[in-house]
Amino acid sequence: MTNTLWGGLATRKDSQSAFVFSVGINQVGGGLINKLLNGYPVVTSTQVPTDRAKGTASNLTLVLGGVGREWVIGRAGVVSVDVTNSDASKFASRISTFRGTQYVDAGPRHENSFGMIDDVTNS
Repeated sequence: MTNTLWGGLATRKDSQSAFVFSVGINQVGGGLINKLLNGYPVVTSTQVPTDRAKGTASNLTLVLGGVGREWVIGRAGVVSVDVTNSDASKFASRISTFRGTQYVDAGPRHENSFGMIDDVTNS
């Protein structure tokens, strides 16, 4: 989610002035700040779009959620070493060509492990 949406959720209060969500923020050893919303980790990013549109609203955002251990990454690596060709200039300069190619694909193990809430007001 966006930082603005996180700020709005973290400070949201109900009609009795009680916080709606249980939030936690901790920083261990000067590292990254861990954000929690009702005990679940939250990642904020400026890469989340803030210009989604629906109806007359054009300043909406989205929230992605899921179970991280259900995200599967499949990799297959192939490495080809191209030996210096017969051109004497590359051989004299000790230039060799090395090319590595890796095929990667990723996706959820089960479709219901991840979800998206679209068209959320960014505040």
